[in-house]
Amino acid sequence: MEILKDRFLEITEQTKKDLQAYGREEAPSLLARIRSLFGRKIPKKDFFNWPAGLLLLGLWEAGETESVRGYFDECLKKQEGFLRVDDALSGYVLVQLYKETGEETYAEAAHRLYAFLQEAPANAEGSLIYNPQARNNAIFADGAGMAAMFFAGYGMAFQKEEALRRARGELLAFRAHGMEEDPFLPCHGFILNENAKKGVIGWGRAVGWILMGLSVYLQEAAAVPDEEIGAFYRALCESALTYEKDNGLYPWQMKKDEEKTDTSASAMIGLSYLYGGRVTDPRFQEAADRCFTTLYDEATDGVVNGALAECLDFNNHPQNYGHYPWGQGAALAFLSVKRKMHLR
Repeated sequence: MEILKDRFLEITEQTKKDLQAYGREEAPSLLARIRSLFGRKIPKKDFFNWPAGLLLLGLWEAGETESVRGYFDECLKKQEGFLRVDDALSGYVLVQLYKETGEETYAEAAHRLYAFLQEAPANAEGSLIYNPQARNNAIFADGAGMAAMFFAGYGMAFQKEEALRRARGELLAFRAHGMEEDPFLPCHGFILNENAKKGVIGWGRAVGWILMGLSVYLQEAAAVPDEEIGAFYRALCESALTYEKDNGLYPWQMKKDEEKTDTSASAMIGLSYLYGGRVTDPRFQEAADRCFTTLYDEATDGVVNGALAECLDFNNHPQNYGHYPWGQGAALAFLSVKRKMHLR
């Protein structure tokens, strides 16, 4: 597995450009301005939501502390607030930034996010509702994984046992209500009060989100082994591995062999194999190597293509593939962690 420094730098620089573009203020669209004339609010842009979070995670793992710091400093200076559950992913990176720098500004922002999530709408078991405005109490794999990442990181950084319980609770609730057993794969989500699983079984990014939540929890709380979380992680890793393509990538929908691969899901799954600290099994090491080679070799001038477009809702996955912040950020995070392991 050859790692060329110039190629890696190209991918890193493109990720910086993507983050800069994502952080720009946008003028309201014509449709939004028309709606505002009729008394409808123009939705505020969320500078911390999940696409920004994956870009920040990629740059963080690449060692680009100043780029990450610059983005947070600018947003916090403008007093940008936390607006959605998926801001938790940026919050996880924010906690890592605090741990490295010790700067109270980042600790205070992390405390604000924790308070926001503590007050956010949840179902009867305490799982965070992803889109409260939809009034359907739906729990998404996306939200469960991202919330678990933040709660685990925050809990360990600030010695908050309640945060660690929240992380564990998000994951085990999804194990209880959002997983199919045969094959062992997540649905996109569930609605507890309807006793209903929702969405595509084995959507690639749903597998990635749950695995990222599990692997980060295991990484953060490694000093206190948790066999229940560990068993969930191992079982889902085993299941995901059976759907790997020859080039190390994974389909956008796991259960259908003919489906197109998704670089964003593939990078998230590969990253989770590494984060969980369980790559001593040569099968997962080899799978991560294959995924690395494909993502690394196919990046053109630093641009990672082949990511599935944004999901719009349960069972609504537009089949558009290209260069998106979630593919770029997830790929850089995975490639960076794998590269660090290689250079040791």
